[in-house]
Amino acid sequence: MIKQKDYLFPVFLLLCVLVADKFFSLPWVVENTYPYKKIERSFYESKRELFTIWQDSFKAEPNFKYGVIFGSSRSGEFDSDLIEEIYPGTKTFNFSAPLAPPSFYYYWLKALLNSGNKISYVILEADPILFTKTAVKYSLDGSYDTGFIIDHTNWIGTQKGDPWKASSGGFSSEEAETYLLKRLFALYKNPVDVKNVIANNSELKAAFLDIVIPGFKGKDQKAKTVQAIQEANKKKLGAFPNDLHFTNQSFFLEVDSENIFNLYLKGFKYSPTQVYFFKETLRLLVSNKIPTVIYFPVSAEPLRKRYISSGLLESFKKDLNESVREISQDSILVIDPYETEKWTCRDFFDSVHLSGKCFSDILPILFNPVLSKK
Repeated sequence: MIKQKDYLFPVFLLLCVLVADKFFSLPWVVENTYPYKKIERSFYESKRELFTIWQDSFKAEPNFKYGVIFGSSRSGEFDSDLIEEIYPGTKTFNFSAPLAPPSFYYYWLKALLNSGNKISYVILEADPILFTKTAVKYSLDGSYDTGFIIDHTNWIGTQKGDPWKASSGGFSSEEAETYLLKRLFALYKNPVDVKNVIANNSELKAAFLDIVIPGFKGKDQKAKTVQAIQEANKKKLGAFPNDLHFTNQSFFLEVDSENIFNLYLKGFKYSPTQVYFFKETLRLLVSNKIPTVIYFPVSAEPLRKRYISSGLLESFKKDLNESVREISQDSILVIDPYETEKWTCRDFFDSVHLSGKCFSDILPILFNPVLSKK
């Protein structure tokens, strides 16, 4: 005969597991267990604060023209202050984040539109890397909300065929499962590794020097980075200053270009999820009559050559341009800065990130087309 206590023990055990799991979500525990070098989640989470600043700015200064930039870390340096110097009367909020995919663009574009404030222009980054299945990794960890995921997930099965011609319905069930597990279980989102605990609590060495900084630990470096992101939200409207103004050696750029291509683009396949959200983003932009420029982020010459030799650049441009024409009837411009002589500052500190001194050279190429209409 089964006694009542036989039922209670499994319930008690489950409660103990859940309480223990929640312990690992406490801020001071995460501070010591989550790798200090992994800063991507912090950029994604900071966009909620930036959204609040967006709303407050409209209330305080309603006469400005408000624009938005959506992109990866390659667009993170586009600075509202620099843009306003060229185009007075504008404020440009930068919603870029590391490896940010179209699903991230759509999520925040929808939120910005639902805030009731008018968007005067949008600059949107697009290249093959952001359309891979890998691109959703960081955003599933630090963005979206549960309702959005549930409403935009294809729970039935995986889409087959050309993702540009059929609708996936949104996230795959596997992507949704990953998101939900990270929200439900702290240890799934923040797995504990003794090596990370040691690194977070070890004193760091000064850059390029074999000298320990007394009292300055890995977790202190992480806190400093988070503070810098918060300051960028307040002072730069989301743009993250790029102080690396040097040009790297050609041999390094060649090696890094090959590594990037092999990591993200070898055997390239579209993510149906990201194609779906890209097209939904276009539809939102068109239906709200927002002047928009889609641009291909510039890359170092060796990586550009790999794009071309593989045929990936040509095929991606074809797919993207056809989708843009189908949805926007050419009301959205697509720009590749590589194809204009106006882009003259071509210094890179790695294969995908332009030197900080060159962004002022790119700005007029992207912003003239949208702001000349206003």
